[in-house]
Amino acid sequence: MRRTQEERRTATVGKLVDAAIASLCEKGYAATTVTEVVTRAGLSSGAMFRHFPTRLDLMVAAADEVRRRQFEEFRTGLSAFGSASVEHCLTLLRAACRAPINGAWYELLIAARSDQALRERLVPFTERYHARDRRARPNSAHRRVTAPGRGGYRALLGGIPPRRGGPLRRRASATRAGAAPAGPGGPVVARRLGASTKRGELTQQEPPEPHAQWTVRSTGADVAVFEYGRRDAETTVVLVHGYPDDHRMYEPLIAAIGDRARVVAYDTRGGDTLLDTPDRTASYALERLAEDFWAVVDSIPDRDGPVHVFAHDWGSVQMWEPLRDSRARVDVASYTSVSGPSIDHLRAVSRRRACAPGNGRR
Repeated sequence: MRRTQEERRTATVGKLVDAAIASLCEKGYAATTVTEVVTRAGLSSGAMFRHFPTRLDLMVAAADEVRRRQFEEFRTGLSAFGSASVEHCLTLLRAACRAPINGAWYELLIAARSDQALRERLVPFTERYHARDRRARPNSAHRRVTAPGRGGYRALLGGIPPRRGGPLRRRASATRAGAAPAGPGGPVVARRLGASTKRGELTQQEPPEPHAQWTVRSTGADVAVFEYGRRDAETTVVLVHGYPDDHRMYEPLIAAIGDRARVVAYDTRGGDTLLDTPDRTASYALERLAEDFWAVVDSIPDRDGPVHVFAHDWGSVQMWEPLRDSRARVDVASYTSVSGPSIDHLRAVSRRRACAPGNGRR
């Protein structure tokens, strides 16, 4: 049977998007040119421009397709499990992060750091998928944490860094809520908040209130800082979050630590809607984020020793930049990453996995 015009259009667009995703995974963003894509797709450049006015439009379509596939695979996986516990969600999230197709998403995120046009185009549909994640979360009186997104990531944060005295090192996160590795200065204290009778499911308590709050001026941005716990405690912990969260994602961890440590959390620039948000891409360079971290550390009142740093997601990615500074040997006692590598390592691993034998083009 002869295909309709719409069917032919859908097939052509599918070939172009698949070719763009494969090229992003194997060659990276810069090398994914129009010529490269149409050659892989077996089409002409004219055919591409009939459906995508610019290369940027094609890249955005590829990004949207990657996220769509990941979301659908996640939903299918949950259906296969028959429930939506934290452990099931983490299993599916790990599989999604390790999938070869995720290399395309990382390439686009890295490129968006310096490409303002790409960054502006990625924001709307990224927010759309976060909204879908939130709608997938059950809405009960206890707001069980059973879906990805901010709530699901909160379930990972069940421990505090080791006591002062251990050498600076990167320590892997616990593989599931309620479990954490031991540190060189003593065991990591792991605690689940309001655990229900079903393993792997958490409930939330009333959020802790900071007993002090201030704003520190960094290069091109004001950073909101919040202090919890006991100011005269021997251990000071600094919490660094990623996007699109703010410091409140750490509320369960802060409540678990209680008065056993002094806890300082801050809103990564752009994460606090109460302060002016820098609108230039250069304002979010790793160097600027590193300056924010040191500005926060220097602003901590009566600090008399190094701090323990706990970072999550893109917060842990950005933290590798200030840790390269020589002062980290003096002012940082330990670093716990959940669980982002440096941006250079992230790019290298994504490309290596995408090009590994057996990872054929889709």
